[in-house]
Amino acid sequence: MNNHNELNIMAVVIAATVVNYIIRVTPFLMTSWEKVPLAVRRFLTIMPTAALGALIFPGAFTSLTDTGRPWAALGGLGIAALAAHYSKNLIIPVGAAVLVTWGILQIP
Repeated sequence: MNNHNELNIMAVVIAATVVNYIIRVTPFLMTSWEKVPLAVRRFLTIMPTAALGALIFPGAFTSLTDTGRPWAALGGLGIAALAAHYSKNLIIPVGAAVLVTWGILQIP
């Protein structure tokens, strides 16, 4: 690698680090939930759904073609969507999707 590429890579890593830090420290800087603007509160309530999409969908769509067992991916996506809708949580849908996908893959 030449020096120019290394600087570009380092700039991307530093920018990602700063953005990640800002996202993680923001809730601690907010002293009271009532003082948070309505738009920010709405954004924070949809973050688990956005994170769920970023975690599950890429892997599920890849597995639709790579594994030859599309029902496992579709079952995992379906249960993740249902669990996310009813639980309003991030851990429950991810865990449910993993368990259902694993269970379907165990069927011969």
